Amino acid sequence: MRIPKRGSFRIHPRFAWDRSGCSRLKSVADGVPPFSEHDRAGLPGPAEPARREILSLLDQAPEAWPPVWRWVSISRRNALGLFPAAAYSDMRLDFRSLRQSLCVVNDPQSAEEIFGAGAAKFGLTHLHKRMLKPSLGDGLIVAEGDSWKTQRRAAVRPAHPSSFLQNASLIDPLIQEFVAGLPGEGSPNEILTALCALSIDCIAATFFGYRGKIASPDVLDLISRHRRVVERVDWMDVLGLPPALESGRMKRARRVAHELDQRIFFEIQKMKQDREDADMAAGVNDRDFAVSILAGFESVAVTVNWALALLAQHPECISEIEAESFRRDEPAPVRAGKPERAMLTCVLLETLRLFPPLPLIYRVPKSDVGLPVGAIRKGTVVCVSPLLMHRHQAHWERPDSFEPQRWRADGASYPAFMPFGLGARQCVGMRMGMFLCQEILSRILQNTALQMVPNRIPLPRMGVSLRPQDPISFSFSPQRV
Repeated sequence: MRIPKRGSFRIHPRFAWDRSGCSRLKSVADGVPPFSEHDRAGLPGPAEPARREILSLLDQAPEAWPPVWRWVSISRRNALGLFPAAAYSDMRLDFRSLRQSLCVVNDPQSAEEIFGAGAAKFGLTHLHKRMLKPSLGDGLIVAEGDSWKTQRRAAVRPAHPSSFLQNASLIDPLIQEFVAGLPGEGSPNEILTALCALSIDCIAATFFGYRGKIASPDVLDLISRHRRVVERVDWMDVLGLPPALESGRMKRARRVAHELDQRIFFEIQKMKQDREDADMAAGVNDRDFAVSILAGFESVAVTVNWALALLAQHPECISEIEAESFRRDEPAPVRAGKPERAMLTCVLLETLRLFPPLPLIYRVPKSDVGLPVGAIRKGTVVCVSPLLMHRHQAHWERPDSFEPQRWRADGASYPAFMPFGLGARQCVGMRMGMFLCQEILSRILQNTALQMVPNRIPLPRMGVSLRPQDPISFSFSPQRV
């Protein structure tokens, strides 16, 4: 147990039952006790002061790498439990067991080399392909070489924010309907499922000019089933076996994905409006491309969900966003010789820092390579985790605190900030996604007052994306006068 220096803050030791079924001594900061059964059930518990701090990932981390025989069960539950405390302070961690070598890299310069200048020296890992290829085929996220370059070029134009603005007439009614259906005051409920539906429909409108709603209850159920199958890793995944050696999980994922593809892709083909970029570039598989693009819905949905949770605990940020909306025609204040970023933008950037939608990125060197963190041997699985990088003690002041002010200066940037990856394979839709997140959040805040029940932010669950480990429930009342 790590004991803080005298005078920093008081620690209450208490026993908590962790999800592995083992009783262990946990240190919990004053005013931030673990979730109780009252919290999980949404029932009122004992009166407590308002809690605004995010649970520290460092405090939840094991002291050392767990034994390899527990990796499958931990990964299925929450892969966050794999990474020891040193992952939040060291620049490099190595683990070797059985036939697999793993290197966690937390150095921004090394990450820049892996995904930027030295990207040609690295390839996608077998784990990456085993998790995603059954679902996405040879789409943009999984493709390599000339296939990836062709699809990337095809995606650049529709992914530009101008496409979002051009299709505003298709997107506005979708957001209006979503806001009108938010749970009312006194009836808190989770909204992540509805956010997923909204994101899918908005992305389909932006990229494909789709005039309608794709995300039916059947589609959402298939997406939920597919996510459960994909995240149920097995020993063949952990051992990094080639994707040609299919496991039962991969076969199930392919069956569910095929049914999902049939429902989504053919709807797009049937309803796609006439426009110059409606036809994909030569050499692009329409189905794989479309499915890969629509996979980006998760990033938008989870980011808005986390942002609302953070705003619910920081009403002063909501007040500032509202005040700025009344001053939108005035010149932005100047800081360090540059205009300040809007508070809503700062909130989104800080949300992406604390809860990046893409928590894990893997690469494998094609030959022995040298990086600023040291040499890495051919075949080693290199893990660059935006989540670990964003909560790293060496890269950020108060890494577990929600401080949107750190982004106020226009142009303020941090080398360790990589919510959408780095380099050429950085998410092609990140700018459009930011526009969509801003639009959804601004519409919600313009029309409603926000409350989170209970008023606590749960631990993130590290999987294919970064969802809350426990559902977050909100209620919305009419806009304050």
